[in-house]
Amino acid sequence: MATGKVFVSYSRDDAGAVLKLVEDLRSAGVDVWLDQTDIPSGRRWDEAIEAALGNCEQLIAVLSEASVTSQNVMDEVSYAIDEGKSVIPVVIRSCKIPLRLRRLQYVDLTSEYESRVARLVASLTGGPPPSAVASPGREAVRISRKGAGAGWRAWAGNSRILKGGIAAAVIVVAAAIVYRFVPASSEAPPNSSSALVPVQVWKIGSPHEGDTPDPTLAPDLQGDAKTLGVELQVRSFPAQGFAAEFFEAFDKHGEPDVLVIDNFGILEGITTARGNFAGITSSRRVKEALVFVDGSLDALQSGRGGWQMLLTTSRNHEAAKSLALRRPHCETAQTQARNRRSALANEIQRDVHKAIVDSAMFNTRPGSDFNLSMCGLWGNRNLAFVNAAVVFEEQQRIGWQNVLVMMARRGDSWTLLNIGGNVDVITELDDSIDLADDGLARPFDNSVLRVLAPADGVSSTRDAKPQLEWQWRGGPGQLAFYLLESQFESQNEWSGSHFGVVRSSSDPVTLIAPFGVGAQPHRWRVWAVGPSGALVQSEWRVINYTN
Repeated sequence: MATGKVFVSYSRDDAGAVLKLVEDLRSAGVDVWLDQTDIPSGRRWDEAIEAALGNCEQLIAVLSEASVTSQNVMDEVSYAIDEGKSVIPVVIRSCKIPLRLRRLQYVDLTSEYESRVARLVASLTGGPPPSAVASPGREAVRISRKGAGAGWRAWAGNSRILKGGIAAAVIVVAAAIVYRFVPASSEAPPNSSSALVPVQVWKIGSPHEGDTPDPTLAPDLQGDAKTLGVELQVRSFPAQGFAAEFFEAFDKHGEPDVLVIDNFGILEGITTARGNFAGITSSRRVKEALVFVDGSLDALQSGRGGWQMLLTTSRNHEAAKSLALRRPHCETAQTQARNRRSALANEIQRDVHKAIVDSAMFNTRPGSDFNLSMCGLWGNRNLAFVNAAVVFEEQQRIGWQNVLVMMARRGDSWTLLNIGGNVDVITELDDSIDLADDGLARPFDNSVLRVLAPADGVSSTRDAKPQLEWQWRGGPGQLAFYLLESQFESQNEWSGSHFGVVRSSSDPVTLIAPFGVGAQPHRWRVWAVGPSGALVQSEWRVINYTN
């Protein structure tokens, strides 16, 4: 049987497939240590990881496109190699094997899963070398490089502490290596259906409509799930009577892994023309178990939109979470815009990454991974608009968020202009405007842009929105386009910005305010952008909509 503890190093993106592999190894008698199952409640995550690494005799490096770009995984692998431990790379999805692992035998589980797991078990338990193990020609799986690990241990004690939100999550990583933006990629799904972990999805109808949602799954989501070793199983319910059925399932530990609703009344309770509906969060245990998912599971929504939640108490929560935290698929138009400016992407990625860190937009949960993908890019070496797709995990919110990061060059460095707007403006600009690359852009004087109307603080109705008016007072040929920026106020905070491109040669420029829906008040300002990327911004003006 196993000669010692086996540490499993992996990316959270692959949690579903890894759980299946670990279950199979344990069933075969392998003494496996996995963070998801072996860190007791209340134990510091980083201390548990370091202790397990030190105590293990062997390490399995689970390789996929996600794990080979994970700094945590590569740090754990480097530590094991430096300490002379046996390291066995296990490929679960096609990827480029990192240089430090290419000299080692690896196990390919992308096909013939059951037979190759059996041979992996033989390797881990000291049996004969498995004949199905792929190798680039080297026999040794143990490399001894004593002495190099001491410094790593001091740093590794902090590598998974994510205090202070998103900033700590990535600053620690940056201490060892500059974080790299990784475009999303597609991977081949496992060939063995036995590797799929069932994830239960419950979709609930509207308490207003009395409908039962369509259980059909979007093909792209189905494909992503299988890639991660997950099989989605959908059940649909009308709102009437759902709470009673849910509570019964919850009490018997049969609650769903994913809950999909299109009305908050399912959670909080509501009375409609169809009757009274109990809310499931009337139970504190249920309320504490809910984790909202942003973006990554939107394909489960109905045409009316809605919300998706995971339940931390469900049987296959970790597999469901791996799907919620998978890498996003970048839109083709955005990817093409980025690829046309690959040199700029390489130049600016560190500054964009730092801008998101410093913004503290996300309160990342201790022990979680934090990933960024540069999905879109427009601009030149003076001005750049970036679509940064953020994969995040907070205490009660996880998923994806696309963030518009707007940067301007100031001397030899980049300065943040704005963060959090609508990323579609990149595609709009890429389709119609190219900035010239003719050296550093001379800044505009503030006097070249003047807002004329309406007056700051004006009141209006949504039925008769006010006319916005501004004037360009610069020289001919100095202006390429305008951006109209708008925000609304909610709970004493201004929302993220929405941008619209305005191309007009009229003087002054006039248009009816395109904003006004939602909380009040709204505010707006104009950006004027020159052909080389110079820009000037007007002052903010507020509009109060009275209806």
